[in-house]
Amino acid sequence: MGRFAQQRKRGGDNGAQPGLPAGPDFSHWSLSLSDGAATVTWLTDDSLPGTFWESRWRVPALSMLWSASADDPQPIGIEQSQTSPFTYHAGQQQDCEVRYRQANGTPLSGWSGYQSLT
Repeated sequence: MGRFAQQRKRGGDNGAQPGLPAGPDFSHWSLSLSDGAATVTWLTDDSLPGTFWESRWRVPALSMLWSASADDPQPIGIEQSQTSPFTYHAGQQQDCEVRYRQANGTPLSGWSGYQSLT
């Protein structure tokens, strides 16, 4: 997808053009290892655009395709977490993105930028 198409899809600077708002800021979530698995944890309970969030993951060494976390979408709140669907191997990069959504599955934002854990 080209730069213009990506910008339009994410809302960009197109004024009245349709598109989802940007995904969660990096200050709202972080990656860590928990019990030998890659985990994303929500860090804030501030007033945000959605009431739930979800994550998706990839292992670039295996595939550039994203896979949804096997965990259910989580309510926005401090210490809410989701686990990577992939087995963690030391030295193998895993990427994660998150987005806001409604309880019924309707996305409320685009995907955030990705963070990596190696």
